[in-house]
Amino acid sequence: MRHLARLVAVCGFIALLISFGCETAPSGSDAETVVKESAPKIMKSQLRCTYKVGDVEKVRWTDESEYKVWVQMEGQEPGKPKYRDMQKEIVMNTQVESVEEDGTAIINVVWEQVNMSIKYPTPKDKTAKRSYFSDAKTTRSDWPGEPELAGVSYKIKMAPDTTIKEVMGLDELRKKLNISNSDSGVAALLQEDRIKMYHQRDFILHCPAEFTNQNKQGLPGTYEKNIEVPDEMIKAQAIKMVYQVEPVLTTDSGRMIKVVGKGTPLYVLPEGMSNPPQPDRFDKNMIKSMSNMDELTVTVEGDYNLTTGTVTRDLKDIKCTLIILEKNINFGDEAPNTPQKQAGDNEMFTTVVLKTLYEVIE
Repeated sequence: MRHLARLVAVCGFIALLISFGCETAPSGSDAETVVKESAPKIMKSQLRCTYKVGDVEKVRWTDESEYKVWVQMEGQEPGKPKYRDMQKEIVMNTQVESVEEDGTAIINVVWEQVNMSIKYPTPKDKTAKRSYFSDAKTTRSDWPGEPELAGVSYKIKMAPDTTIKEVMGLDELRKKLNISNSDSGVAALLQEDRIKMYHQRDFILHCPAEFTNQNKQGLPGTYEKNIEVPDEMIKAQAIKMVYQVEPVLTTDSGRMIKVVGKGTPLYVLPEGMSNPPQPDRFDKNMIKSMSNMDELTVTVEGDYNLTTGTVTRDLKDIKCTLIILEKNINFGDEAPNTPQKQAGDNEMFTTVVLKTLYEVIE
C-alpha cells in the first residue's frame, strides 16, 4: 500500500504536467573530381540547394508534440491515459530576391496562414482545448492578446546547405506586433531559433560538403552526424544520425532522390557538443530521474530534386517511451533494491511523440 500511495502521488504530479501543457549542387550538374587519379575520389556533394532570383514556393510546416501517461497494474487492463497534444501549422510563401556568388540567397518570407491548438483533457473537462487561427480574413484566439500572424513578413539569408545565416527584419516585426523573443504561446512562433527551424533542412545540412563513399550514381552513399537531443524528457546525451541516400528516380518533376535517416541514442556526450536540455520543473524532473528509457526511435525521410536543386519534403518522426516501476518511486534518498521489473510489479508509462513535416505544396 505504501508503494501504491507513491504511485498515486506521482500520477497527481503527472496530471499537472499534462493539464497545464507548455506552450545541393547547381541544377543538372554532376559531381566533380578534384584530386589525382591514384587517390580516392573526393566528390563535391550534390545535396545542396540552388536558388534563382524570382523563384517562388508555397510551403507548409507542421509540428505535433504529444505527451501521454498511463498506469499498467499487474493483471489488469491499462489505465486510461492522460495526455497533452499540441499542433502547429504555418503556410508560407517564399520568393528569392537575390543570390550571392557563393550561392547564398536572400529570401522573402510571408506567412499566409497560422494554426495552433492544444488538447489537454482533465477529469472536469474531457474535451479541454485551446486554439488559434489566423489568415488574411480573420484571426481567432482562445488566448487573450495574441498577435495577428497572417501576413507577417521577414527575410532570411540562406546558404546552399540551408543554414540560416541571418533573419532580417525580425526586430522591427516584433516591435510592430508588440511582442519579444522571450514571449510564450502563439508569439513564440516568431522566436529566431524557431524561424531557423522552419527553414533549415537537417538532412541537407548534415551532409558533408565533400565525400569519398559515393554510390554508383556519384551521390554520397551514407553519411552521419551527431545531433542534440530534441526534447528535455529524452534520457540521452545526444543522438547519432545515420543517413542513407537511395537511388535516383526519374519522375515528371525531375530526377528525385530520397534520403532516409535513423537515429540511435548516445549516452556519452560527444566532444564539443552542448549538454542536453533538462526539465526545469520538479514534476517533469522527477519523472525523468525515476524512469528507464525503454525505447527511442528517430526517423527522417527527405525528398530532394536533383534537377531543380530543391527540397520538396522533409519528415522527422521521434518517439520515446519512459517506464517507472512502482517500487522505484522514491521521494527520499532510499535507492530501489531491484531496478529490473519482476512479476507483480506495477508500471507507469510516459511516451513522447514529436513529428515535424516540411513540404512544398505549390
